[in-house]
Amino acid sequence: MVRIMLNELTGKQRQLLRYLMKPGGFLTAEELAKRLGISVRTVIRYVNAINDELREERARICLKRGQGYFLEGDLGRLEFLASEKSPPEDSAGRVNQIILTLLYQESITIERLSDLLYLSVSVLNKATAAVREVLGHYGLSLGSKPYYGLFIEGSEKDKRTLLADIGFEYRHARMQNIGIPNVSEAEFAAIDRTAFSYLERNGLMVSDPDLNYLLVRMTIVVSRCRSGYAIQGMPAPDASALHNYRMVRGIMEELGAQFGIAFPEEEIRYALIYSGFVGYDFELAEMKVDEEIHEFVLGFMREMSEFTGTVYGQDENAARALSIHLKMLMQRAHLSQSFPNPVIEMIKSDYPVEMNYAIFLARRFEERFGVRIDEDEIGYLTVHLGVCHPPDRDRKKAVVLCSYGAGTSQLLRERMQSELAGINIVGVYPVHYLSIAVHKEVDFIISAVPVKTEAGAPPVIVEENLLGPHTYDRLKEKIWKRINICGELIGFLDGNCFARLKTGDRFQIIKELSGLLRRTHGLDDTVLDTVVRRELASATDIGNLVAVPHMLQKGEFRSGIAVGILDKPVLWEKEMVQLVFLACFNQADSRSASAFRTLYKLVKSKETVERMIKAADFEAFVEALRTGGDGGMV
Repeated sequence: MVRIMLNELTGKQRQLLRYLMKPGGFLTAEELAKRLGISVRTVIRYVNAINDELREERARICLKRGQGYFLEGDLGRLEFLASEKSPPEDSAGRVNQIILTLLYQESITIERLSDLLYLSVSVLNKATAAVREVLGHYGLSLGSKPYYGLFIEGSEKDKRTLLADIGFEYRHARMQNIGIPNVSEAEFAAIDRTAFSYLERNGLMVSDPDLNYLLVRMTIVVSRCRSGYAIQGMPAPDASALHNYRMVRGIMEELGAQFGIAFPEEEIRYALIYSGFVGYDFELAEMKVDEEIHEFVLGFMREMSEFTGTVYGQDENAARALSIHLKMLMQRAHLSQSFPNPVIEMIKSDYPVEMNYAIFLARRFEERFGVRIDEDEIGYLTVHLGVCHPPDRDRKKAVVLCSYGAGTSQLLRERMQSELAGINIVGVYPVHYLSIAVHKEVDFIISAVPVKTEAGAPPVIVEENLLGPHTYDRLKEKIWKRINICGELIGFLDGNCFARLKTGDRFQIIKELSGLLRRTHGLDDTVLDTVVRRELASATDIGNLVAVPHMLQKGEFRSGIAVGILDKPVLWEKEMVQLVFLACFNQADSRSASAFRTLYKLVKSKETVERMIKAADFEAFVEALRTGGDGGMV
């Protein structure tokens, strides 16, 4: 039998077929074009392509004038196309589909497998090598017997690990079942609802990644038990895990009643152990924290307080939450499991300072417990440390000059105080009282009119309409440019540490730029080793043609940023890079963390980066910085 080669039909073409298979009569080319989001001409082209594939299947798409397209012939042969789970078009997806089918067969002939997957025997034979390669990564192998066919050899534990990796997909913070053959989308949604409802009723909180992984393991339990496959050798939970065991058992008892399955004890243990599940109440009051890990976290907080000069660890709940996370991380590491972090690039870009502290934490954890923490997990730790970070008490101080009456001025002060986060408005004065405002020891002055000040006076930010609807958005931008870019970031730059470089290996580029800083800022030879270690822990290409290799530590040196503009872009690790900032910050410099964040925010502007790359010299480069991304002077 010649069968449709689905891998030769695009997703849109399969969707067109599904529309025509639904009851309801004819569909015109215009109707199909609207539903598919394509042109009428493309619809006609798709119909011709599909009919070429259907020519030996005793079915075809026909056109009846005045009414539209319809399917004619043996439609039973096309039922598989109506399924929401269409066979994948890419070779990796096809290999995964073959494996998922084999995992639920004691053995199967290649002809039967061909019929089930609607793939030709020749395509299956070509995929065999790739199937064996994937199985080998999980300690499994592809076996075969005459008259019986193909089967997967290996332990049930390893098969389930493989299922967890290829049977699910993470989308929009939720896990989706994309390949478990005997659990429908509706049933997977029911598992999700049941688990979350149980946790909510019991006042438990679980992070999205942890809940998703629990859903994956519970779905695998439902699926494998339905097919008669059992797990064995699961150890009983230790005393510290009894709280979590009771939670998992409670959820699975509800699922068992719902699906009509009596789950053996070892299946409950499997779901607990391989999900790494840890639930805690909303106040963290009843959750037992591993004492050794908690002691480690508190010690790390003390070390961070000494390192940064800022008191960490004042929020006991945040410290306990970090301890719980590290315990789960350790459990996953012992099982060779890790969570992909879907927002790792955003975390690296938006929390650069905390990312460095998280890398420092990961090193300390490995030294103490012998557990290596990968980049994805470091991203999760970064978020925890962001929570643990004490509130910023170093608020900028400002006075306001305006010609409003006393009542309006007071109202303006209260509004500005609430709208401008991190700014302390210490007074509102008439314009004629400029001399008093200047002597208030503030960081800057906000004025409704241009004013002249003497040298050494605080910078003046002019915003004529202080009561306008978009005033505060404009003010935030102006304050950021004047204080953060001009007042802080540019101070770390030096014309002697600015260079145009030949494109090369990222570590060679780092070496050249670190040489500039060594000569001008009193850095010793260990700076290069420190920057390289940081780069190896988590690459610093952040998109938009920018990389920011860096170090953040205490020492007898002056903080500085070396800038390198490459003659052409180079692949750093994941991103193309042409503009490199090598930032070496002395932690003793209180401005360093703020300047670091400003740099990351600044290079998110594509226009600013383009202007910096085109800068002919250092002065032009600084001028591009001053524009702050919107082309307006600061």
